Amino acid sequence: RLPHTGSERRSLEPIAAAAGKSSSMSLSVVINVTLRILRIESKLRVRLRLSVSL
Repeated sequence: RLPHTGSERRSLEPIAAAAGKSSSMSLSVVINVTLRILRIESKLRVRLRLSVSL
């Protein structure tokens, strides 16, 4: 593999920046979704407990 030339590095920088932005965005989305799922799960568990106790 040839060493990176200046132009090659320059063309890769915006790609790396875009990848970083998209990964951080997707990470926040994943966190939001998991939090929502956990909340729904806890609600369901509470309902199940109430129905079991009744």
